Amino acid sequence: MKKLTLILLAVVFSVSILVIGIDVYGGTNGNHGTLQVVKQAEQSGNPLSGAVFGVYSVIGDKRLADIATNVDGEASYSLEPGEYYLRELKPPYGYLLEQSRIYFTVVYGETVIVEVTNQRDPAVSNANGIITIPKTGEDFPYLIYITGAMLVGAPVFCGVSLLLRRNLKVKR
Repeated sequence: MKKLTLILLAVVFSVSILVIGIDVYGGTNGNHGTLQVVKQAEQSGNPLSGAVFGVYSVIGDKRLADIATNVDGEASYSLEPGEYYLRELKPPYGYLLEQSRIYFTVVYGETVIVEVTNQRDPAVSNANGIITIPKTGEDFPYLIYITGAMLVGAPVFCGVSLLLRRNLKVKR
């Protein structure tokens, strides 16, 4: 019964979206263009996934949507013609956040391609998410062992020499 109710709600919701005129992909039915964001690493040009951008309208400075880049480093969103800007909300792991606003204009029936590059974060040595643990104590600690042997050996040597002296004095 619950599955049937959820399916009916989903159908009613999708029908109401079409009646209101809102496209699931953003924008409205009819007059719109498409924004395509391409996210790349600055030095290598490799696509970067996991970047989250806010799409804002220049008029009213209103946030319209949040979009995230996929494994190909791309994200797209349908918008009505007009002036907009992007703001990076979350950079991919190991990369710095793009601080500036990226302005673009959407034209009816066209795709606007916005390329964004990111610099690596110097605080994160490996941007692949692999943690490297430094190895410590690799070299054999000769000095520590020699010092330890001397600290243990000195009292033993002194004790043996005292016993030998006592034994020699007793025999005389």
